[in-house]
Amino acid sequence: MQFWIIFLSSSLSASATLDKSGHLMFVEYSINEPTKDEGVIYVDILFHYKGQTYMVARHRYPEPVTSIVDTFPWVSKDKWEGGDLEVVAKRADGSVERSYISEQSIAIKDLGYEPPKFEHKMNSALVKIDDGPDPYAWRMLGYDPGHTGYYPFSLYPPLDSLWMLPEWGHPGSWITDVSAAAGHDMLLIPKSASQWNILTARDIETGEIIWQRYVTANVMTTALSEGDSILFVGTVIGYTPWKDTTFYALDPFTGKFKWGKSFKTVEYSPIVVDSLVYVSSLGLPAKLACWNYEGDSIWALITWMTCSSPAFNDGIVLHTGKDTLHNIYEQDSILYARDWLKGELLWDFAGSGDIPNLMGYNRKIVFSPFLDPLYAVDVHTGNMIWVSYLYNPIANVRVNSSFSIVHWAYGQYCNDTIVTMWFTINENTGDSLWDTLLIPPDTNSGRTTLTLSSQDSLFWITNCSRIYVFHNHNPLFVKDLPRSPAIWPSWNFPIFYRNYFIYAHEDFLIVYRTDTSNCRDSIPSSGSTGVLYSPDGQMIFHFVVQKPSPLSLHLYTVDGRKVWELHGPLLPAGTYNLNLPELPHSGVYILRYSFSNLTGAERFIYIKRR
Repeated sequence: MQFWIIFLSSSLSASATLDKSGHLMFVEYSINEPTKDEGVIYVDILFHYKGQTYMVARHRYPEPVTSIVDTFPWVSKDKWEGGDLEVVAKRADGSVERSYISEQSIAIKDLGYEPPKFEHKMNSALVKIDDGPDPYAWRMLGYDPGHTGYYPFSLYPPLDSLWMLPEWGHPGSWITDVSAAAGHDMLLIPKSASQWNILTARDIETGEIIWQRYVTANVMTTALSEGDSILFVGTVIGYTPWKDTTFYALDPFTGKFKWGKSFKTVEYSPIVVDSLVYVSSLGLPAKLACWNYEGDSIWALITWMTCSSPAFNDGIVLHTGKDTLHNIYEQDSILYARDWLKGELLWDFAGSGDIPNLMGYNRKIVFSPFLDPLYAVDVHTGNMIWVSYLYNPIANVRVNSSFSIVHWAYGQYCNDTIVTMWFTINENTGDSLWDTLLIPPDTNSGRTTLTLSSQDSLFWITNCSRIYVFHNHNPLFVKDLPRSPAIWPSWNFPIFYRNYFIYAHEDFLIVYRTDTSNCRDSIPSSGSTGVLYSPDGQMIFHFVVQKPSPLSLHLYTVDGRKVWELHGPLLPAGTYNLNLPELPHSGVYILRYSFSNLTGAERFIYIKRR
């Protein structure tokens, strides 16, 4: 029988159910707040055992939650040895509410969980051999240690679906907090919401599992070092946090164990800089550590509490923390700037509320404490450069940057519908450049947390229902995601890799193939057709007529709207380069052709030149 620990005046209630195997526990809580001002912005799961307190996980919400029932699946290599749990909810007004779950009240049921059979060997995997570094690897959150979200390679729509993991999560799961890496033609992610303690390397083209390995507990984040081919994995603590390995260094090709650390919960993405890795923990107290690739400690310090991945820019490591353990839930966060090699404090900045996301770009650190606007600060001095009040701190979404532009998107209520708002500002002044409102097909599907960019000033905005691609502020392409009941986006997706676009939310993970060029780089060979740019930017249709034939061309937008047609005279045999008309908007187009008993279509992307 399941027991609920409820305080009569409380709007937070919680319970826990343990599988009879002792390796899986579901911690369930419900929130019921009267107003959005009192809504919950994050929930911590604490574990009390033998006089010690350990933080198991933190669940953040993109906006204050007033009513929800949520479940945290907690998987551990070791069996449950007892202890009390505590669910702590932080409200938007700064107040805190707690709900205790005593060891005696934890229900034991058959949840159908089959615990893994561990071998003494640290590695048991099917291995694909791949030599050499991969320059296209998506190495960590936001691609680089500054978390800019800029992918410095060509990537263009359209998007063709390759494979999907429908068992990835479910509405209400915490899979939205998981981050991933990609490299060596593999996607490195946990197996699914109910098997978080299994790390998998999947073939990027097919989704086939190349290798997998069990780790101590829930896999929350992966980061990849390209220079030395090391995969760093952070996990949520298991049931015995005083001895559990929670941070792993693995061989990315095989999953073979290199070294590990007992570092409590590692929920936020590590960052890799040259031959060093920086890792923050969610323990009580929290820590920030710097290790080299051999696992040797360079420096480490206590941060008391952290709520973001560290960031790096121009020789400075930036991280958040508290200055004391006292009243950690009521106290404002502090942003610290440290020398990347020595860990020496250079400057600090106190914000109003937690500082959830950091982004370093062009000698600036851009961030927003929970109750403050968006700040840009000089990374070397800590001096304020600009303040932007366009950013909604309640949304708690990631800020990214490229092309001297700072950009972000978040979901905002418009009557009963959550719409996507996309904002861009000048990186040097903080002045508004443009903003865009995107209407979703479903009421609750407009939430988004991460915007990315790629070459040619392309911006990729994804919410729970659609993928949008913009060229600067002009819409270029829209694609609907598979329909699902999901309302929460992922904090750490999408990610790019080679010509793949990988997206996930609380219901599924899906991989698309994209294009790596917006037209062909050279004139197609004899006997073929193709659309390409001329040196002056003119769109050209190249084709070869094998025998005298009339020419018929029809140009459509990707949604089927005809924008141009040509019915030409009889053409003699030969090779032709035909100038296409200048198109009014950037976008994906389809050119249908018919000549010499040859009928076909060319799909291409058109980027309007300034």
